[in-house]
Amino acid sequence: MQRQLAQVRLQQERDAARSEAVQAQLSLLQTQIQPHFIFNTLSALQHCVDGGDPRAGPLLRSLSAFLRGSTELLTRPHARLDEEAALVTHDLHVMASRLGERLHWEVDIDPALHGVLLPPGLLLTLVENAIEHGASVVLSAPRHLRGGG
Repeated sequence: MQRQLAQVRLQQERDAARSEAVQAQLSLLQTQIQPHFIFNTLSALQHCVDGGDPRAGPLLRSLSAFLRGSTELLTRPHARLDEEAALVTHDLHVMASRLGERLHWEVDIDPALHGVLLPPGLLLTLVENAIEHGASVVLSAPRHLRGGG
């Protein structure tokens, strides 16, 4: 009987831990995809659609790709650098549609680094903070990661 009670308690603890992990993932996702980002982008998209602006289609595709990618990527324990860079690229396309000529960007990552694992959202957070604070940022892999001597 005690063994069965111990197993039930253990299962309850596992369930509670899973629930906490899911809640933590949801919190991470919510902090990454802020409502004002979505509403501002939808307003810009509506303006493009109403005015017949040809940027509407690419903006909608970038927003959809960003939301789809971030929903999946940010719930994982690790992300490959190339996956994170793709997400950042979609985010930058969306921001560029809103910021226009004020935003100049380029994503250039050595293919040898594409498989490097990092916490999901790390590169995205760095880029978004740089844009929010108006910084000019060049991200470069440390020499030992690039395969140099």
